[in-house]
Amino acid sequence: PTAEATPEVVATVEATVVAAEPTAEATPEVVATVEATVVAAEPTAEATAVAAEPTPTAVPSPVCRTTGELIVGTDAAYPPFENVNTETGEIEGFDIELLNAIAAKAGFTPVYQNVPFDTIFTNLAAGQYDIVISATTITEERQQTVLFSNPYFAAAQVLTVRAADAETLKSVEALAGKKVGVQKGTTGADYAKSLGGFDVVEYETTPEAMRALANGDVDAVIADDAPSKTILLNNPELNLAITVEALTVEYYGISVRRECTELIEAINAGLAEVIKEGTYAEIYRKYFGVDPIKELQEGGEGLPSQN
Repeated sequence: PTAEATPEVVATVEATVVAAEPTAEATPEVVATVEATVVAAEPTAEATAVAAEPTPTAVPSPVCRTTGELIVGTDAAYPPFENVNTETGEIEGFDIELLNAIAAKAGFTPVYQNVPFDTIFTNLAAGQYDIVISATTITEERQQTVLFSNPYFAAAQVLTVRAADAETLKSVEALAGKKVGVQKGTTGADYAKSLGGFDVVEYETTPEAMRALANGDVDAVIADDAPSKTILLNNPELNLAITVEALTVEYYGISVRRECTELIEAINAGLAEVIKEGTYAEIYRKYFGVDPIKELQEGGEGLPSQN
C-alpha cells in the first residue's frame, strides 16, 4: 500500500516468515500470512515513526517519582491561590509560586495542568497526576485516598451575602429557607450541607457562585476566606459583603498518591526550608498584603502535621 516498507515492517515480516516456516518451502497459507502482515502493519510510515518515539518525561507514572518533570493537578479558577493569566495563558498564583520554591529545594520540576476540582483527588489516586496543589483542605476523608504534606496555609470558611442583605443575614441561623451557593467538591460545600435548613446550590467555581449571588440566584455563598476576599476586592461592582468570618478553621496541604512516601517527605523538607529562609513569607506578602502567622514567618517551625 506504500512505496517502501519501513525497517520495522520488514522486521515484522521476517519474524512472521521464520515463525511460520518450519519446512523448507512456504505453503500458500504462509505466503498469505506474510502478505496480510505487510498490509496490516503498514498503513503509513509516519505511524510507525510516531510509535517508536520515546515517551515524554512530563507524563504521570504509576511509579512514584521524586525527580524530573512531575505533573501537578490544580483547579486554576481560585485566585489568589491559582488562576490562569489572561494575557499569557500561564497558571499562576500563591500555590504555584510556593510549589515552585519547594520544587527547587526538592529537585523536581512542576508541570501544571488545569483540572476540575471535584475529581481532583480521584484522578490523583488513579495516577493522572503526580502531585495536587489547589488550596485543598486536609480532611480525614481525603486522607483515606491520598497523602498530605504538612499544612502550608491556615484558612477559614466565611459567609458572603449581597451588601443590601448584610444587616439581616449575619449568621448561619438567618439562612433558614434560603439558597446558599458553594463550590462543588469543597469543604465549604460539605460544611453547608452539614448545617441543613437551607438549599445548597453547587457551582463549578467560587467566582461562579459569587456571580450567581450578585445576580440574585442564591442568597449567600459559603467559601474559603482568602478567595472570597480577593473576589470582593477585585470586583466591587458585585456589591457583596462578608458578614460572618471563621465559620470553620482549616489547613491546606499538598497531596500525592498514598504510596509516594518518599515524594511527600521531599515536599515536607522543601516546605520547611522555604519557611525557615523567609521565602514563604515573601510569597505570602505578595499575594495577601500582610505577614503570615508567626509559625510561617522567617525562622518559623511551620504548622503542625495533620496526618
